[in-house]
Amino acid sequence: MKSEFEKKTEFETKVRDIMAFLEENYDWKFNEEEKKNTPKRIVAMFDEWEAKNKYNKITDFDNYYRYNNMIILKNIDFQAFCSHHLLPFIGQVSIGYIPSDKVLGASKLGRIVQNYAYKPQVQEKLTEEIADEVMKKTKAKGVIVVIKAKHLCMVMRGLNDPNIEMVTSSIRGVFEKIEVRNEFLELVK
Repeated sequence: MKSEFEKKTEFETKVRDIMAFLEENYDWKFNEEEKKNTPKRIVAMFDEWEAKNKYNKITDFDNYYRYNNMIILKNIDFQAFCSHHLLPFIGQVSIGYIPSDKVLGASKLGRIVQNYAYKPQVQEKLTEEIADEVMKKTKAKGVIVVIKAKHLCMVMRGLNDPNIEMVTSSIRGVFEKIEVRNEFLELVK
């Protein structure tokens, strides 16, 4: 089994190989400082990314007050890497749920978002995973998740549109009723 040092050294070597390939095949130019230190910076970035997104236990609480109206946490910022292009997509998540026996602390909804956003991902799957996790943790009467995000793969390439935004939603339970869904959408706009 390789040590952490050996893994990082191997990763740096692979980054150097990619940089050399880019110079040779795409006429990209890297100076000596970049050739020496960019691989280290990339490894450090991924180490930092992994460390900040370690899954924390999501604790739930009994719904002592028998609260049975919508709980919403909106504008949860996230960053993820698109699994199709390995470019970032950045956006905000709004989550609503109507509890039954269990509720989550507000920060726990943000932790659920972070947990699923830190790995290579597509927005549609991210939306579904968040909704499934909230349903699983709370046994809610319903959950709705809406994600709005800018994808660098559409900003930097493809459509080359800096204003384009993708919106996805996932709906469970009572949010399938149009009046409940509309109440959520009105509250988060």
